[in-house]
Amino acid sequence: MKIKRIHLRNFRQHADSEIHFGDGITGILGQNGSGKSTVIEAIAFALYGAEAIRGTKDTIRWDRAPARRVAEVTLTFDLEGKTYTVTRTETNARLEVGAGVIIADGTSAVNGYIPKLLGMGWKEFASSHLTAQKDLMRLATMGATERQAFFREVMGVSRVDQALAAARREKADLARERDGLAAGLGERAPLAADVSEAEIAITHAQKARQSAAEALEAARDALATAEEALQVHRELEAAAAQRRREIEEAEKELARTSAEIGTLSARIQAATEAGNRAETRAAELDRLADLRKERDELLSLRATSGERASVTEEIQRAKADLGRLREKAVELEGKGAAYDAAAHAAAKAQREQLMAEGSALANKRREIRAAAEANARNLEAARSREERKLKAIQDAGEAGCCPTCSRALGEQFGAVVSAIQQEIASLTAAHSEATRTAQETARPSEAEAVIARQIEQLDAELREHERLREQSASAASALNLACARIRATEESLSRLKARLEALPAAEFDADLLAEIEVEISRLEKVAQEVAADRALAAQRQELESERHQWLEKNGQAAHRFAEANDALSALGYDPEAHEAARRAHQEAEAQRQAAAIELAHAEGAVAAAEDRHVRAVRALEAYDARARQLTELEEHLRVASTAADRLADFRVAVASAIRPEMEELVTGFVSLLTDGRYEAVTISEDFSCTLHRDGVPVEVISGGEEDVVAVAMRLATSQMIAERAGHPLSLLILDEVFGSLDDVRRANALALFRRLRGIFEQILLISHIPESQHQVDHVVTVEFDPARGCSVVRGGSTEEAEVEPQLAEVA
Repeated sequence: MKIKRIHLRNFRQHADSEIHFGDGITGILGQNGSGKSTVIEAIAFALYGAEAIRGTKDTIRWDRAPARRVAEVTLTFDLEGKTYTVTRTETNARLEVGAGVIIADGTSAVNGYIPKLLGMGWKEFASSHLTAQKDLMRLATMGATERQAFFREVMGVSRVDQALAAARREKADLARERDGLAAGLGERAPLAADVSEAEIAITHAQKARQSAAEALEAARDALATAEEALQVHRELEAAAAQRRREIEEAEKELARTSAEIGTLSARIQAATEAGNRAETRAAELDRLADLRKERDELLSLRATSGERASVTEEIQRAKADLGRLREKAVELEGKGAAYDAAAHAAAKAQREQLMAEGSALANKRREIRAAAEANARNLEAARSREERKLKAIQDAGEAGCCPTCSRALGEQFGAVVSAIQQEIASLTAAHSEATRTAQETARPSEAEAVIARQIEQLDAELREHERLREQSASAASALNLACARIRATEESLSRLKARLEALPAAEFDADLLAEIEVEISRLEKVAQEVAADRALAAQRQELESERHQWLEKNGQAAHRFAEANDALSALGYDPEAHEAARRAHQEAEAQRQAAAIELAHAEGAVAAAEDRHVRAVRALEAYDARARQLTELEEHLRVASTAADRLADFRVAVASAIRPEMEELVTGFVSLLTDGRYEAVTISEDFSCTLHRDGVPVEVISGGEEDVVAVAMRLATSQMIAERAGHPLSLLILDEVFGSLDDVRRANALALFRRLRGIFEQILLISHIPESQHQVDHVVTVEFDPARGCSVVRGGSTEEAEVEPQLAEVA
């Protein structure tokens, strides 16, 4: 950067001043208060605005400026082959490049553009391009800690420190957030196990519901079958009653006609032959009643045999169901025995005891820490009081009075100072011990950590006890249900066995029944023939005709009787079977009702299992969401840790590179300033300098030489800052830097600046020493005109006209 021109209007004490600058050393000379340093302040204001000036922007306007006139500075400078012009007032700013091309308009825009253009802000510019006498004095009088902090600040290491501190804070915040989330996360396995157990419970409940539904459907089918069978028996009962009425009527008619035939037969002549035949064949008819009775018994036995087969089949199914239910009950009894209530209660009691012990230890530790912190604060306050007392005594000196008793210190000054220093040292040691105790008790003790781990183990054990208790309760409920079904099945089996025992055990002979039916049919025909013979034995004419009529009637009655008997026999109606069908219908209805109740219970179990599954899935999903958040925090923490480590390494690298580079630059500057008297300079870790002459370090140097070292370090710092900003250090502004140098050192310093022209193309030297004008390339003089109340600028051989503006041409 190289300044070409600056124009001040109504700025501080400059009403209208314009200066043109050239290469080499330009001396801006004048008495103190003339306004020469204001030129440098105007340069800073043009570039960086209000932050670069003394006071505020409201105080920079010339106090004699006309109304509505504002303070204004126009600065033209070259940078990297381009010419820039910045114009700034109290309220506005504009930056142009080349022939009036505006690249930033407005205070905020210019304030943001200039630091990017120059590669440095106001602090870096002031630390590199601008050097004042107070800066040199400050370097010369700094203590080790302050000097080290100063160089870390101006060389930019402090910004790395700030970035490192921010990275470490972020790392600590993320670690705390990660630890808090991890501490409350718990384990996923129990939640996943809950989901699995809920799914298994749903499966079992659904199977039970399916079994109950099937049982209900089977009970309904059995009830429908029983209703059909009962309806058949009812219809058979009605039909049998009808047939019995028909038989009774037929028997009455048959008896009446037989009586009439008998009467007529007795009246028939020659009834003997017919009677003999009838008697002869009557013996055969004696067997008919027995055969009919035996036929009825065989028909009943045929019905009983079918019922025995059905009951036997039902008994086998009931036995199979009973076996399966008993096996299930044994399995459920085993599951219920796994839970130990006494062990569960003991674990709870042990956890409560450990919690109480841990709380007691933590309370005791906090009490110790609070006491230590209070002690540390008291000790710190006491030490501060002693230090203030020591400072007051040291400021008073031996001739002063003791601030406590108001007596003159005199010879007791040293003893009093020593005693107070010992007291301060004692308080400092006690404060350190109290601080150490507070820090040690800030963290949980090993005993607390052991108790915490034991509590974690007991929590896992208690979760297992809870799981076994839930399993035991579920098994007990299922066992009660299984026992109820076993009892119901046993009762049903008992009823079936009793019913089987009540049925006759004789075997049914179908062939015998067929033979008896044939024989009965034959004998009935014989009976008809006997009746006919007897009728024939009657009178041949009138009686024969009448007998014939009655025989017909008798035959019809016998036929109706036979048909009714046959129909009644064909019906196969059995009152006992009818009663058995009614009882079977009642049992089927009871079983249907029991199956309906069982299905309702199964539906409730399915709903409960599904609700448990929903809650378990939600809990697992919430856990997974927190686990994903924890994973993201772990990644952020890893990035923050890596950033902190890299920044720490970078800080060490930057800090370690500063001193060697500075030693090289300062050595060169000191050698030039001292005409080679000192050939080397070493810089310690606290940035204190040691001069070397003839290879030997010089322990004591003069005040002027200390100023030379300060100038050299300041120049080295400026060059290093400019190089790190990405621009060569072409401009150097020196504001009253020769105040404490003698004539020889001052001449040497100017000689140094001349030798540095290869590095600094442009040097602006502000000085109130008139002799400086003989040692610079260009001279600008600044004087204050009391009559006009403003500064007057003259430059070179061009005298200022008595009209505004004042112009100094320096080229």
